Amino acid sequence: MHAMEQEGGSLIFKTENLQLNPIEALELHLLAGDYVVISVKDTGCGMDEATTERIFSTKETRARVPD
Repeated sequence: MHAMEQEGGSLIFKTENLQLNPIEALELHLLAGDYVVISVKDTGCGMDEATTERIFSTKETRARVPD
């Protein structure tokens, strides 16, 4: 079943440019410079526990290499 199929909801994508100075970058273990921040938000009803466990499993999210 799809997340927002029955009760509806919105899927919101937001992007913003971010410039990290050397101090900010050091705190985040990154290099200073320009970055793009991508945020995703939804107003759906949520996921059950089994789905949550599966989607965050490295086994399920590993990219498959074609033969």
